[in-house]
Amino acid sequence: MERLYRYVNQDMRGRNGQHGFTLIEMLVVVTVLGILAGTVTLSLVNLTSHARVQSCNQGHPTVLAAIAPNRPTTISTPPGAIP
Repeated sequence: MERLYRYVNQDMRGRNGQHGFTLIEMLVVVTVLGILAGTVTLSLVNLTSHARVQSCNQGHPTVLAAIAPNRPTTISTPPGAIP
């Protein structure tokens, strides 16, 4: 187990013996995180727009039900209206 630990730590050391990540590794990680964030943002925008449409579709029958009782009282169209 000790040999494995030394091998893993030796692999992470740079030329001068310091631990850390290279600039390329950091750029790759930032790029991947940016792509994931963009994908998640687009999917959330689509979900919210879909929710708005569904909300309007669910409110439509309510508006029709509120208008229905007033409909029989109106016998003719207002003057100047297109029939």
